[in-house]
Amino acid sequence: LVFALAGKKEWHIFNKKQEMFFAHREVIPNWSNEEILNEGIHSSIIMEPGDILYIPIGQFHCVKNLTNNAFHLSVSMSFKPA
Repeated sequence: LVFALAGKKEWHIFNKKQEMFFAHREVIPNWSNEEILNEGIHSSIIMEPGDILYIPIGQFHCVKNLTNNAFHLSVSMSFKPA
């Protein structure tokens, strides 16, 4: 879970899981290549204070601060089957 605390941030959530991107690092070495990143974008959202976002474990994402002093808190949880 991601809790927006201050400022504004733009979040990009990608279609593929993080492992898939790392597995293809040699094939696609230029991570700043906008064309490659845009190809897999599933959602783009802007978070403001009070917003909450759920991102599944391993989901590839990137974040850009839109204001100075933008802060968020991330909480990760996992449960063992009983």
